[in-house]
Amino acid sequence: MKKTFAALSLALSALFFVGCSCSSATILSFNELWGGDLDNYTETFVYDVNSTVDYNEHGHTYTISEELKDLTFSITGTYAVENKIINKTSSDIPSEVKSSELFSKNTANLIRTKTALNLSATYTLNNKTENSLDTITTEAYYYNVSSAFAPIYVKREFKYSNPSVNSSSLKLNEYAGSDVTLYSENTYSIKQTAGENTVEKEYEYTYKSVIDNASLFLALRNKTLEKDGTYNIPVVVPAYGSAQNILISRYIATEKTVNLKLNGEDKEIKFNVRGISFLVNSVNGSGTSQIVFVQDEKVEGLANKSIIVSHVEPLVEYSGFRRLGALIYTLKEASIN
Repeated sequence: MKKTFAALSLALSALFFVGCSCSSATILSFNELWGGDLDNYTETFVYDVNSTVDYNEHGHTYTISEELKDLTFSITGTYAVENKIINKTSSDIPSEVKSSELFSKNTANLIRTKTALNLSATYTLNNKTENSLDTITTEAYYYNVSSAFAPIYVKREFKYSNPSVNSSSLKLNEYAGSDVTLYSENTYSIKQTAGENTVEKEYEYTYKSVIDNASLFLALRNKTLEKDGTYNIPVVVPAYGSAQNILISRYIATEKTVNLKLNGEDKEIKFNVRGISFLVNSVNGSGTSQIVFVQDEKVEGLANKSIIVSHVEPLVEYSGFRRLGALIYTLKEASIN
């Protein structure tokens, strides 16, 4: 199983068997739904994260493969995300961002997204138990809806383990490192570091025709789709280099009730949500969809900001590409200023 968390994550690996983006560039278009258009606007969300071996809701099923039934595991933790509007004159902007040609050519404010995923995992097979503490952090700078969430700079740091099950044996494969993606008007570079090894590659692209994986969830929040409507978004993921086409689809309207702390006050809120699935869309590959449930109407004490209330991510054991179930992210704290 490789831990992957889409816009939350290190990569979109759980979406892919194989794939490439092989279409001509199209300028992206999004809708202003999240309300983050004011100077110093800040929103912070915290999610509980829990694993399940048997998810079956709204036509999506993620269950553990029969050949892995002897494996027992538990993954718990939190995922925190902060989206903040940053004025271009702010002293908080890193030098790497200020030195970008995109920064000098666009007078608009920036979005800064910071994320932190912290997980504790325990795996047991044939009386052998392995434990893992996993951390993935991201800091990203990119433009707002009017500039199609055009990315400038993204840095990720990670330390995690992937279990591998072969011939009734259990092994944890450990990974640690970082990657930095820096965008200019016609190219972007990805620098990946693991231990003492660093690899940097450059790719061509068209400005406003791709987003970075770090802004994928904000993009999903800000796209209006009719029932069964679809939209392709090319997404840059460091693990793959070139942008991968992600097909998003609005497939259901439903309700989600969550207990959360909203601006410091404990509440039970029933959200009307739209279910959006997303997966790789390539003639050379296929994948497994992930799901987000996005706020669709205002509720008492909270305007409709298209908040992601829940996210379901399939889990895969990668030595044999076998399903393990899913990770479920549930909103538990929201602070909006």
